[in-house]
Amino acid sequence: MNTAPGRSSWWPETLVLAGLMLVAWLVFRSGAIDLALASGLHSGTGHPWPVGEQPLWRWCYRLGWFVPALLALIGLGWLAAGWRSPAWRSWRIDGLFLLLVLGLGSGLLVDTVLKEITGRPRPRELAIFANARPGATPAVATYQPPLVLGPGTGKSFPSGHAAGVFALLALWFPLHRRRRWGAAAGVLGLALGAGALMGYARMAQGGHFLSDIVWAALVPAATGVGLAWLLLRRPPELNRKIANAPQMQGGRKELGSATPGRVRPCGFLARNIFLYSPSIGGEKNHPSWS
Repeated sequence: MNTAPGRSSWWPETLVLAGLMLVAWLVFRSGAIDLALASGLHSGTGHPWPVGEQPLWRWCYRLGWFVPALLALIGLGWLAAGWRSPAWRSWRIDGLFLLLVLGLGSGLLVDTVLKEITGRPRPRELAIFANARPGATPAVATYQPPLVLGPGTGKSFPSGHAAGVFALLALWFPLHRRRRWGAAAGVLGLALGAGALMGYARMAQGGHFLSDIVWAALVPAATGVGLAWLLLRRPPELNRKIANAPQMQGGRKELGSATPGRVRPCGFLARNIFLYSPSIGGEKNHPSWS
């Protein structure tokens, strides 16, 4: 039986994510759902977004930094532990993976690239929700669908706060490839639940539409899938070694030493940087696929 650690591909996650992106684009392209939900949270009198002023949702907004900081500490901790202890050596690539998902997905793509190139107005900036508080700048913008490049200076798409919480999804990949199914499922549920709470808080404050929240989950997830193919994928050479290895007592296969040939350049480079040796010598000698 093949008991070697790791994942040889990430096709299930890739196909599911592509399907979810297509559904999100189809559902939100008309804007009807976004505007209906924003109208339900908007008040025509008094404070324009009264639900968002409640202590619970204001507290959620102020703690938007916590999850990204926690993930950064976990990633740095795995890197440091891997350098100091051979028993944790295989976690170095996972630590690098977490930091890259956080920096590229929730950071660069969400907070810089997509917000800048779309310029999508926030709900509270729309003219249809124009009962601003005294002294506030009158809202004059019109609704702009997601994924549309606009000339505006809005920062609505996607939600940066929600993306920072949804970045918890990055933990699912290292846990799943190590066959820690229960922990992976728990992280998935926690990420979706906590991200939904943050998303509702931002919607209730007039800061984002529902589509901003949905894409705030999809962008870090897509970043994770892409980086998993590059960094967390078991090379084909190891798969062939596993398939041809003789059976040991108890049903496990014994792996001899082998040197990987042509593998994915980025993944191979990352492994060379964060492992002492690129040779493949079974679970004990080559723990990077643990």
